[in-house]
This record gives sequence, C-alpha cells and structure tokens, in this order.
Amino acid sequence: CGVTLAWHSQGIFLKGADGSGIHSADQSDDGALLATTDEFSLVNLHRYPCVQPEQAQKPNRRSFAGHSSPALACRWVSAETLVTAGGFDLCLLQWSRESDEY
Repeated sequence: CGVTLAWHSQGIFLKGADGSGIHSADQSDDGALLATTDEFSLVNLHRYPCVQPEQAQKPNRRSFAGHSSPALACRWVSAETLVTAGGFDLCLLQWSRESDEY
C-alpha cells in the first residue's frame, strides 16, 4: 500500500504518536480520500491531502471498526470500494463508499 510518511499524509497521525501505529495508506481513485489502517484495528478515512494534524475535539478523520486485530493493509480497488486486510483475524474486508448527503 501507499507511503505513510510523506507530505500529503502528515496529518494522519494521532497527537503524540511516534508514527509506528499507522500500517498502510492508500489514496482513492478520484483523489478525494486517503484511507489508512492502524494498530487499533481501525480503518480511517481522511480528506486528501491530509496535512493538518488532529486538533482537540476536532477529529480530521472518520474511523470504522471491523477487524478484531490490527489492520495491516488497505487498497482502493475502485472509486467506491476499499479492501482491508487484518492481521491475526485473517480477514479481508470489503468496504463500500457511500455519500453522506441526504
């Protein structure tokens, strides 16, 4: 998957983190989102580029739970579909991107 330490992804890390908790990153096909997987078993979506660090009470991500162990990899396989791979849970999960406009 994509590079986790770069200019375009400097805001993906939690405050005080050393950078080792993010396992992978991948930009969506349309360039609007950056998906990451982390040590907390979460799949996170950020706007791309994600250069502003997270502020107190103002998250810069939407996080989703699905894996029961650290999520190790993510890859956009189409503009609307993200696939993530877990570690010890041995799962591949398919995520569908939907608009939150009503």
